[in-house]
Amino acid sequence: YMSDMKSDADLSAAFALATQNAAQALGLENYGLHAGNPADLVVLRAATVQEAVVTHAPRDLVIKGGRIRTA
Repeated sequence: YMSDMKSDADLSAAFALATQNAAQALGLENYGLHAGNPADLVVLRAATVQEAVVTHAPRDLVIKGGRIRTA
């Protein structure tokens, strides 16, 4: 909200900045949920991307290197 990003499209863009766009900027290969890619992911308690961004949804599950970590 501090950047006046309030619409659903704006919130989706904010999420992409921290996920897909960040991975691309860092030159990460094999990013995303695809067979054979590293099993690094965070499961958030939110029904939509917008809800996750606005509510700072709690992490329910963190997997790094294919192993479950403390959330």
